[in-house]
Amino acid sequence: MKNFDEIYHAIMNCSREDLDHIIDAVKVKDKRLREEATGNFSVGDFVQFDAGRRGTIRGEITKINPKTVMVKQTGKGTNWKIHDPSVLKLSLVA
Repeated sequence: MKNFDEIYHAIMNCSREDLDHIIDAVKVKDKRLREEATGNFSVGDFVQFDAGRRGTIRGEITKINPKTVMVKQTGKGTNWKIHDPSVLKLSLVA
């Protein structure tokens, strides 16, 4: 991963002012990626996501915020606040 090594070394050798610009750019890119991911969904969509040890969670989107998506788990009614909407996948089954 040569590009990553170059970026890492450039960051380690930059000034405070340059570092602040890099941080701002990363925040802007992160915000755009979140907006793109949340734009793929609507309230009422059935989705699923991997919750690690808890397995695959299926549920319905109940609310979409600028930074999070609320999902009500099917069956249990547990509400999940998803901070990274890119983990969500549309589900054909509720």
